Amino acid sequence: MEDSSGGPRVCQRAPSTGVSVLRLAVLKTELMAKVDQFDRITVEPGKCGGKPCIRGMRITVRRVLELLAAYPDRASILAEYPFLEQEDFQQSLLFAAAAVDDEQLKTDRVV
Repeated sequence: MEDSSGGPRVCQRAPSTGVSVLRLAVLKTELMAKVDQFDRITVEPGKCGGKPCIRGMRITVRRVLELLAAYPDRASILAEYPFLEQEDFQQSLLFAAAAVDDEQLKTDRVV
């Protein structure tokens, strides 16, 4: 593949992450394979920018995870978002865990 200058297309870096565009494409492919394991997580190109959503609705898995982190208990979330169900919370958490790679990164820092 060539860029607009006619030269070979180089692997670009994603802004501020230091992760190559090619690696991001691989990660997205791996993530899509994981979506099939969850019956409440859907991905549709024309909905929410193709991000993983809950049961085809316009609420992303990320938003559900943010709600779980921000609200003191699930009952509070359900009162505010009555269309969500307990299983939506469970699958969002499992999906997030599946999306995180256990690959150890080489670093000079001691954590």
